[in-house]
Amino acid sequence: MEQNKQEKLEQALLEFVERASKEGATREEISVLPDVARVLINIIYPNL
Repeated sequence: MEQNKQEKLEQALLEFVERASKEGATREEISVLPDVARVLINIIYPNL
């Protein structure tokens, strides 16, 4: 993946995790939070 696109993807996923972790997050955000966090971890730490 192109570096700039990967950075944008990482940033978007991180922003989602931060938003979904706060009070006021929707049920849908909370329900997908573990999956989104897992994807983010796999992108940042691919060798875990």
